[in-house]
Amino acid sequence: MIYEWIPVLKPIQITILKSEMSSLAPEIQKKVEDLWSSESKVKDLYDGEILNFVDLQKEKLLCRIESYKHYFARKKFPELIPFICPIAVTAITQCSNKYLVGVRSERVFKYPKHWEFVPAGTLDSNKNPEQQILIELLEETGISSENVKEISLKFLLHNFSEPFLEFCYIIQVDNPKITLNSEYDNLCWKSETEIRSSFRKDLWVPCGETIFQKLVLI
Repeated sequence: MIYEWIPVLKPIQITILKSEMSSLAPEIQKKVEDLWSSESKVKDLYDGEILNFVDLQKEKLLCRIESYKHYFARKKFPELIPFICPIAVTAITQCSNKYLVGVRSERVFKYPKHWEFVPAGTLDSNKNPEQQILIELLEETGISSENVKEISLKFLLHNFSEPFLEFCYIIQVDNPKITLNSEYDNLCWKSETEIRSSFRKDLWVPCGETIFQKLVLI
C-alpha cells in the first residue's frame, strides 16, 4: 500500500472547484442510476455529497463536490467515471488506556465485517473536518461533544492505493455511554495489547494499523 503522511502545521482552507460529473454522457448517467437503484435494495446506501480531493497547495486544499452514487459507480465502472479520491475523517478515540474500535456491518458497501477505529466517515461539503468527526462520533457511538475532553488533528493521510485523503484526529473522552448503530455489528474498548493482537488475527480496513502506529505508538 502506497501512502504519504502530511503534517498539519497551519489551519487548512478548503476551496471547492466545479464538478466533472455533469459532463458525463446520458448513457453513463443511466448506468450510474441503474446500479444505484439495484444495489440500494441489498445494501445500506445513502447518496450524499462528498468532497473529491484534487490538490493540496501549502494550506489550501482543492476539491470538487461529487455525489456518493458516482463514487460508488466508479468502483464498478472505473473506465467510465472520472477519478475520485474522497476526503474523509477518522479518529482514534481514547478513554483512559483503551481505544474505541468497531466491526463494520455486513450491509455496508466498503469493508463489511472489518474492524476499524471509530469514528470515521467522509467529509460533507458543508462541514469542516472537526465538525464532521464530532458528528460521526455522535452518529456512530452516541457519544456527544459534551463527553469530549480534547480533540486534536495530528496528520493528513494520503492513500494513493485506495485512494483517499483522510484527516486523522485523536479524541479524548470521559466515561461515555456507547450506543450501537446500524453501521456496526459491534463496538468495544480495547487496550493497546488487545489491538496489537487483533491486527495479527482479524480483518482491518486499510491503514488501520498504520494510523494506530502513527498516532498512538509514537
